[in-house]
This record gives sequence, structure tokens and C-alpha cells, in this order.
Amino acid sequence: MNGVATVVFANLGVCTAGPGHQILAPIATDGSTVFTKATTPSIPVTFRVCDANGAAVNGNVVTSLTLLQSITGGVTTTPNQKQNVAFAFSAATQSTQATLLTNTPTNLTAGTTYVYQIKLIDNSLINFQFSMS
Repeated sequence: MNGVATVVFANLGVCTAGPGHQILAPIATDGSTVFTKATTPSIPVTFRVCDANGAAVNGNVVTSLTLLQSITGGVTTTPNQKQNVAFAFSAATQSTQATLLTNTPTNLTAGTTYVYQIKLIDNSLINFQFSMS
């Protein structure tokens, strides 16, 4: 019988190797992370997803990273700007990682909170935010 195989990652907290579908340090899951613009040329974006057996997935799992919103002085703008970053799996940490530059394609500015979204190959989403000071 022919069928269509689909990829579905385990829900948050199911992974025995650590959290799944969740941003990892140095970005806090509660959105409270603040980076200093003058001393932060890049921000590591790290997360872990797990398969149905609870193992960290070590393949290409990201379809896109998008800057959804920027919030400055209570004013929200919605650029929906795709970010051109390369995600790679780290065997040492069993996580997927990328480096987000603070000057390109978006010049991240002090006094602003940024909301990003990672879209995975199973169409699930990881939203995260941080602020620049």
C-alpha cells in the first residue's frame, strides 16, 4: 500500500535529551533576554527538536527564520522579514544552531524588542524574542 510519509516532531518537553521545540540559552524562553547593542555583534540562536522516539533530530529541520515584529516605545511594526542564516546541527550539544548578526539584514537598535519565528519542516513554529539595550 502506497502512502505519504510526514515528519512530525515530538511536543515540547517530550525529548529525553532536553527540551524540544524551544529556544535555548542564551535566549530565555520567557522573552526577558536583553543584549547590549554596543557589545553584541551577533546572537547565537539555538534550539532542539526531538523525534517520536525522544532523540534529538540531527538533520536539516529549519525551513525559515523570520523577523515578525519589532517593538519600540510601545509601537509595534511588522516587517515579516526573512533572515538569511544557516542553521547547523551540533553533535556536542544535540541542538540546531545559527548566528544572527545584529547589523544585517536588519540593523538591530537599542531600545527595541525583536520577535522572531523559526519554521520547521513539519510546519511547527518556535517563536522567541529578545531586546537590545
